Order: sequence, then structure tokens, then C-alpha cells
Amino acid sequence: MLMDLKELKLRSHGKEYFEGISQVLFFKNAYFGLALLLISFLFHWQFFICGLGASLIGFTYSTLYRTPKILRQTGLMTINGFFFGLAFASLFQVSGSFYFCLLLGAIAIPLMSKATFEILQHWKLSPLILPYILTLWILWLCSSGIALHPNWKIWMGDESQLWQHVSTTHVGVQLVRSMLFSMSQIFFLQNSDYGLSLLLLVTVFSPRRGLYFFMGTAMASLVFYGISDGTFAWQYGFFSCSAGLVGLGMASLPEEFSWRTISLFSVLSLFLTLASDRLFRNFGLPILSLPYVLTFWFAILSRAPRLNLSWARSEVI
Repeated sequence: MLMDLKELKLRSHGKEYFEGISQVLFFKNAYFGLALLLISFLFHWQFFICGLGASLIGFTYSTLYRTPKILRQTGLMTINGFFFGLAFASLFQVSGSFYFCLLLGAIAIPLMSKATFEILQHWKLSPLILPYILTLWILWLCSSGIALHPNWKIWMGDESQLWQHVSTTHVGVQLVRSMLFSMSQIFFLQNSDYGLSLLLLVTVFSPRRGLYFFMGTAMASLVFYGISDGTFAWQYGFFSCSAGLVGLGMASLPEEFSWRTISLFSVLSLFLTLASDRLFRNFGLPILSLPYVLTFWFAILSRAPRLNLSWARSEVI
């Protein structure tokens, strides 16, 4: 009988963990979370081992220690741990202090999540994935003193290493590849095949969300192609990667936002990405997923009844 109870509890925790992982793309489905991990491991198992380990630390903390209900229900400690592990593995080269700092940051994620939640709840805002961004910024700024070696070429805007061949391909092909490449960078990979896999996975579980995932990325990519003056390589897909998350996230909210509203915020995320990149380059910091967080906060604040803005087709409660 005791073994049955332990097995039942273990299954419950397993289901809760995979549901938490699935919420990195706004689902709450254990099968989606499991499929996402399996597909991701096929493309870059080293990155996702780091993400898996950090997410398990966040999840374990949320189950063993007192955690605000909303943080546990939304899996934010698991999500932030997952993003932290992936971003850390992509930002820094493996060295003697790499794994120690990875562990230290993963342990700090639940505490940072609680702290940002306590502050932002006064404005009725979710911390979303801000905790992992703040934790990584601290480690990034300390990197020179703790023997961490950043991958500068990838994360400070050196696109030439990745897109030397784009001038020989058709613009339409470049645009499609850029969109898929952008989707893959949500999880810090530079692989259009992985981006396509993510799009197909989302579409299988929810065709509507898959449509908005693609539409958000496509809108930002097309606008950036239209306004680009050659200062930044639009083919790189970096500046439109938050747009796909915004489109997918807004399509998953209880309010049924119109396609015009979702398109507006997806394009807004592009300009916030450009502005954030310009600002944080001065401090030598990668912007990570900050444009998505800022755009989503704008979207959340704009739906407040006191502003009397009809962003959604249904009544906002």
C-alpha cells in the first residue's frame, strides 16, 4: 500500500513537471512537454541536459518549499530554470567553473522568481521569464572574475559567421529560413530544422496557436526586411524571435485577442528588440528574452478595463 502511494505521488510529480516544461510554449500538457524535450534532445542534447537539470532544481524547490500558488500553477520556477540552463549553455564556453556557476545559478532561480513575483504583483504583473534574465545578467557581468568565457561572436551580433551564403539564395527562401531560424532561437539554437520542428509540434497540439506562432514570426520578419538598411542582417532572425513567442502567448490567453491585435504586438516586439539591443550593447549585455517580457507586459497592461481599450473580442473579466 505504501509503495502504491509513493508510485502515485511520483507519477503526479512527473505529470506536473512535464506540464511545467510544456508551459515554456504556453501549453499545459504533459505529453507536449515530453515531446518538446525529446525533439530538443535530438538537435542539441548538451544544451538541453543543462536546461533539464536547472528546470528540475526549480521544480524540486517549488514542491519542497513554500511557493506562491500562482508560481507553482504556472510552472514559472520550472520554466525559468529551463531557460536559464539553455541560455547559460549557449552563452558560455565549457570551462572549470562552468558547471559550478550553472548549479549556482539554477539554485538562485527559485529565489529570484519569488523576489520578482513579490515586487511585480503590486502592479498585477507576472514575472514571466524575467528571473532567468536577471540571473544570467549577474553571471555575465561577473564572468571575467570567475573564469567564465562568453561566446561573444554569437551573442553580441556577429551574424557573418552564420550567414555567409545568404547572398546566393533567393529572397523568398531567405525569408522562410529566417522565420524558422528565428523560432529556433527561442531556445538559443541556430537551426532552421529545429524551428520547423517546433512549429509542427505546436501545430499538432493546437492548429490555432501554431498559426499565430507562425504569423507573429512572419509579421516581424517581413517588417524587419522592409525597414532594414543593412545595419543588421535581417536573415539572422534574432530580432524577430520574440515575435513568435508573443503571437503564441497571446493566442493562448483566455481572452480571444483579434488577429490585428496579435499582429500589432508581434511587430511591437520587433522594435522593442531593436531598441533593447541598441541600449544593452552599451553595457555589454545580451538582451536574451527581454523584448518578449516587455511586450507581454504591455499587452497585459493594455487590457486593463480602466483603459477602455477593446483589444479582445470577448469581454475582459
